[in-house]
Amino acid sequence: MSFNPGEFFYSVLLEMKNANYIPNKPEDIYGYCSSITSFNYNGATTLNQLFLMTSNVGCCQLREYFTSNNFGDNNTWINYTISSAVNIRVTDPFFILNIARGGKIQSNVSFANVLTKLGTPMVTNLNNEGTFYSPLQSTHNIHPEYLWAISQICGIYIKQLTHNNNKCELKLWCKESCISQNIIDYTNNNCYNSPWLRVTDPELCAFAVMWKTWEMENKTPI
Repeated sequence: MSFNPGEFFYSVLLEMKNANYIPNKPEDIYGYCSSITSFNYNGATTLNQLFLMTSNVGCCQLREYFTSNNFGDNNTWINYTISSAVNIRVTDPFFILNIARGGKIQSNVSFANVLTKLGTPMVTNLNNEGTFYSPLQSTHNIHPEYLWAISQICGIYIKQLTHNNNKCELKLWCKESCISQNIIDYTNNNCYNSPWLRVTDPELCAFAVMWKTWEMENKTPI
């Protein structure tokens, strides 16, 4: 729950050592960490305060990606997921310990409770099959693939040239989606060579929708 978890944990260990503090159980470490007030970030002086503040900032920033009706109920989904995660963290600070102690994942009650409340991100396998779950999906129109498209656009600009072929990694998933829905495959060579050109297509894919939303129709990555 800090900006630099590794450094924070190391600092806590040094403090425990200097104070000759020996925790009796894992929960004691959580309590020790939550009592630390040796920082001040925009008024936040405890981990919980920092967590509440940054989770709110993160939620607001994510919502700024989805500013039109093209994105369905994505903002509702983002609000629900982050607020539910905050609630779990604040009301049950030991939930990760409970999952670790819960045994095999197939019968882990603590894990199942978290999964049921939060859902999952969009997940794909090596067969390019995708899955997604949210408690809201039966009543809301959610498009998790747009977050993946955002990642692809960012990757085009920040990946090293040797690892960036300007390709959109959604291509094979899109192709499989067309097959599963029994619709015409709308993928083409542009998906790999220049996915930004898809912004001129009559029907826009997730990548093209984000590209157009950001008013980048006349932009060509170098």
